[in-house]
Amino acid sequence: MASRLYEVYLVFKRPRNFLRVLLVYIITSLTLHFAFGIDADLGGTNLVLSIEAAITTMVLIVASEESNAVQLQMLQALLTLAEGQRDSEVERLQLLREMREHDAQMLDKLERLGGTANATNNP
Repeated sequence: MASRLYEVYLVFKRPRNFLRVLLVYIITSLTLHFAFGIDADLGGTNLVLSIEAAITTMVLIVASEESNAVQLQMLQALLTLAEGQRDSEVERLQLLREMREHDAQMLDKLERLGGTANATNNP
């Protein structure tokens, strides 16, 4: 029920809807004030607008908290992805080091064999 009321309020607070309702309310209030003397000190109008501002503040705080929660989940997922990629890169680096070491050993063996072949071929 509360979430449905929240959704209805957010539809009401869309800029065009809200401006229309607010203008109608203010024009009606001022017309009643000046034409008929109703709400002579405009206290009722002030009270209604203050209450609406307080409600809007709370709605914005709730929306901000929900947004923060979603953003935190997204950041945690991004961190998990980054950690997985880091681990993959560490494994790749280790593999490249092993390949370099193996290549160095092979090059060393080939140089020794090549050096022995050159020594026997060139007396």
